[in-house]
Amino acid sequence: MNNKDSMFHNVMASTVKDMNTSLAMLLQSFEANGALAQRMSDEHKQSFSNMHYEVARLQNNLFHLHTLYRIQYERLPIVHEEHFVHEFLEEQVLSVNGLFVMGDVKVEIECFEDMSAYFDFELVSSIIITALVNASRYTKDAVIIRALAQDDGILIQVDDNSRGFPDTILDRFNEGIQDKSEEFNEQGLGWLYCNEIAKSHQNRGRSGYVALSNNSILSGSRFEVWLP
Repeated sequence: MNNKDSMFHNVMASTVKDMNTSLAMLLQSFEANGALAQRMSDEHKQSFSNMHYEVARLQNNLFHLHTLYRIQYERLPIVHEEHFVHEFLEEQVLSVNGLFVMGDVKVEIECFEDMSAYFDFELVSSIIITALVNASRYTKDAVIIRALAQDDGILIQVDDNSRGFPDTILDRFNEGIQDKSEEFNEQGLGWLYCNEIAKSHQNRGRSGYVALSNNSILSGSRFEVWLP
């Protein structure tokens, strides 16, 4: 990498990190004013909810960008540590809880409290938060997060009662995994990011993966990630 490229990459990484910090502060403000927003008229409440969602989505996208940059240019290490899965999922729900409160969405976690697994906390957090932010936007009023042992690994599912993923998303996601298609909208690219992060978790010659379907037990969409 020449000096100009190095300078550009350093400036970009620094700028993305700074923007992400600012958006995090803005999200904290949304969360802090959630109770006040509940007393707004329906019109203003919906506007507040939409802004909250867009800021959360933008922060998530910036985190994706920064992580992909680190993977490509800094050889981002995967930190496998043991975590209690129920506590981990509770923390992820709490981080975006304002979105569910504003949408009057009921969230349930189904997971044995003593279940544990080895994974990179920060990176897997970004996967689950991506799924939760999406669910908060499209579900009618319910989300179930389930974690279970499967195939000598851990499977985490996020089910909602939305209209389900459009066929175009499902088809292009499956095609994208095979050919890394660049003809993707923003949502599709987010799912491919999640799959790349899941794949980076490897154990005994097996790699993690992400799957999308409309097999939700709530008759909506299902997001799932399996980690070895």
